Amino acid sequence: MTDLAARPHGRLDRVRDALTPAEWARAGAMAATIIGLHVAGWAMLAAAAGGHYHITGTQLFGVGTGILAYTLGISRLGRRARFFLGEVPF
Repeated sequence: MTDLAARPHGRLDRVRDALTPAEWARAGAMAATIIGLHVAGWAMLAAAAGGHYHITGTQLFGVGTGILAYTLGISRLGRRARFFLGEVPF
């Protein structure tokens, strides 16, 4: 009997064993990139809403506009992914 066979297999063990170390590294790099882009986007929104960047001489970019753009972008990406998976017509 091997160590692998003697060890109880729960959900976490199955997930951990599903990928090779190289695949986990790639998944981690993708997750870090996505998280970094989100942090950068929210930082730019905070900077723009804080008055550092003016759209025009009299109008200021607002937090509401930035949050709306963020959520519409997320929904658009989700719809595009469903389109490529063949779940919804474009």
